[in-house]
Amino acid sequence: MGATVTPLSEFEMGSLKTAMMALMAAVGFVLLIACVNVANLLLARGAARQKEFAIRRALGAPASAWRVSC
Repeated sequence: MGATVTPLSEFEMGSLKTAMMALMAAVGFVLLIACVNVANLLLARGAARQKEFAIRRALGAPASAWRVSC
Protein backbone atom coordinates (compact mmCIF):
# COMPACT_ATOMS: atom_id res chain seq x y z
CA MET A 1 0.00 0.00 0.00
CA GLY A 2 1.13 3.51 -0.72
CA ALA A 3 -0.12 7.01 -1.34
CA THR A 4 0.99 9.74 -3.66
CA VAL A 5 0.56 13.31 -2.50
CA THR A 6 0.20 16.04 -5.12
CA PRO A 7 -0.51 19.73 -4.51
CA LEU A 8 -4.08 20.77 -5.17
CA SER A 9 -2.98 23.40 -7.72
CA GLU A 10 -1.24 20.71 -9.81
CA PHE A 11 -4.14 18.33 -9.48
CA GLU A 12 -6.68 20.88 -10.72
CA MET A 13 -4.71 22.40 -13.61
CA GLY A 14 -1.76 20.12 -14.21
CA SER A 15 -0.36 20.72 -17.68
CA LEU A 16 -3.17 23.14 -18.55
CA LYS A 17 -1.85 25.88 -16.26
CA THR A 18 -0.36 27.93 -19.11
CA ALA A 19 -3.48 27.60 -21.24
CA MET A 20 -5.72 28.59 -18.32
CA MET A 21 -3.61 31.66 -17.58
CA ALA A 22 -3.78 32.69 -21.24
CA LEU A 23 -7.55 32.21 -21.20
CA MET A 24 -7.88 34.31 -18.04
CA ALA A 25 -5.77 37.05 -19.63
CA ALA A 26 -7.99 37.01 -22.73
CA VAL A 27 -11.14 37.24 -20.61
CA GLY A 28 -9.64 40.13 -18.66
CA PHE A 29 -8.77 41.91 -21.90
CA VAL A 30 -12.32 41.47 -23.23
CA LEU A 31 -13.69 42.83 -19.94
CA LEU A 32 -11.38 45.83 -20.22
CA ILE A 33 -12.61 46.51 -23.77
CA ALA A 34 -16.23 46.29 -22.61
CA CYS A 35 -15.59 48.80 -19.80
CA VAL A 36 -13.86 51.20 -22.19
CA ASN A 37 -16.80 50.94 -24.61
CA VAL A 38 -19.31 51.76 -21.86
CA ALA A 39 -17.23 54.74 -20.76
CA ASN A 40 -17.02 55.94 -24.36
CA LEU A 41 -20.80 55.70 -24.76
CA LEU A 42 -21.35 57.72 -21.59
CA LEU A 43 -18.89 60.38 -22.77
CA ALA A 44 -20.57 60.57 -26.18
CA ARG A 45 -23.99 60.97 -24.58
CA GLY A 46 -22.67 63.74 -22.35
CA ALA A 47 -21.06 65.51 -25.29
CA ALA A 48 -24.30 65.31 -27.26
CA ARG A 49 -26.18 66.95 -24.39
CA GLN A 50 -23.58 69.68 -23.84
CA LYS A 51 -25.57 72.20 -25.89
CA GLU A 52 -28.71 71.46 -23.88
CA PHE A 53 -26.84 72.00 -20.61
CA ALA A 54 -25.43 75.30 -21.87
CA ILE A 55 -28.91 76.54 -22.76
CA ARG A 56 -30.25 75.51 -19.36
CA ARG A 57 -27.41 77.32 -17.61
CA ALA A 58 -28.02 80.43 -19.71
CA LEU A 59 -31.69 80.40 -18.79
CA GLY A 60 -30.87 80.01 -15.10
CA ALA A 61 -32.27 76.53 -14.52
CA PRO A 62 -31.51 75.14 -11.06
CA ALA A 63 -28.99 72.32 -10.80
CA SER A 64 -31.64 69.92 -9.50
CA ALA A 65 -33.44 70.15 -12.84
CA TRP A 66 -30.42 68.64 -14.62
CA ARG A 67 -31.40 65.07 -13.94
CA VAL A 68 -30.50 62.64 -16.71
CA SER A 69 -33.56 61.15 -18.33
CA CYS A 70 -33.28 57.77 -19.99
